[in-house]
Amino acid sequence: MSNASEVVKPQVRVFYSYSRKDKVLRDKLDAHLSLLKNEGKIVGWHDRDIEAGQDWATAIDENLNRADLILLLISSDFLASDYCYKLEMTQALKRHNAGTARVIPVILRPCDWRSAQFAALNALPDSGEAVTSWENEDAAFANIAAGIRRAVETLRGVHVDSVKPVVDFDPKGIVPEPVVPPNPVNPDRRTLMIVAAIGAVAIVAAVIGILAAIFPAQHVTVTIQPPVKSRAIGKNLVMTIHFTITGELTNCEVFVDVSAGKTFDSGAILHSVQVSEQDKKGPEVTLTIKDRADLAEGNVQVRVVGSNQHQIGQAVAYFVKGASP
Repeated sequence: MSNASEVVKPQVRVFYSYSRKDKVLRDKLDAHLSLLKNEGKIVGWHDRDIEAGQDWATAIDENLNRADLILLLISSDFLASDYCYKLEMTQALKRHNAGTARVIPVILRPCDWRSAQFAALNALPDSGEAVTSWENEDAAFANIAAGIRRAVETLRGVHVDSVKPVVDFDPKGIVPEPVVPPNPVNPDRRTLMIVAAIGAVAIVAAVIGILAAIFPAQHVTVTIQPPVKSRAIGKNLVMTIHFTITGELTNCEVFVDVSAGKTFDSGAILHSVQVSEQDKKGPEVTLTIKDRADLAEGNVQVRVVGSNQHQIGQAVAYFVKGASP
């Protein structure tokens, strides 16, 4: 007879997306994740695991699409790599947005990443400071390993909840359990239980109030005033976007993204720029998209990223090339 409570939690499949110029740093991260591997909680994969005779592009695509956890190892070389940034990262974000995988950016070396498509995701190390900027790189990797462990435990919990245990039993000879009347609860004990419950609720409410005071929720309202004007100047497309942001913007960053097509596609952003401090609340921003004078229509997104690196407000507007800005 099998024991339904003995459910083996599955391993989390981890995919490393990285530039080969960061191989040394990837190996160090791999070493810091050894305990998770030895515990049977993760199994990692990267391009060095491709066997002789395998088609490397197919192997990468297959492993990327079946990974549970995708680590983007960020550096200037990663951002400069068409394969890493435009193919692997784009596919990873599509799976993340679809809820079929978790994506974690890992900042290896200092670079201009805060306006990238993945910038809205919580990055590791927790501080967002690149590994090589730490005085002790092992301390940085230990911080990253701890964050990955938390994500792995969450993913394994999700997997286990989806598993329905199967119980083998023989229906012959089953005797119904006798009905036992419930024991009456002593009135004094009942009173104590009620008082304890009320006290617990009061404590939880107080803690929530304290946390709300220390870490107030951030939210802003973004409005784009139509029309978004654009015109071709030489080979470039010049656009003017009028927008307003209502709300507290302390320690926030504002970005403007442009994509082609009738609907905004976060996986096909053509141009992204961070708005300067003085222009955060508008009234307008002028963009120049190089070598895209052919772009006839598209969408503009204005998004606000809060102090905790989460997106706290955004607006999208459609534009057609024509009117002079």
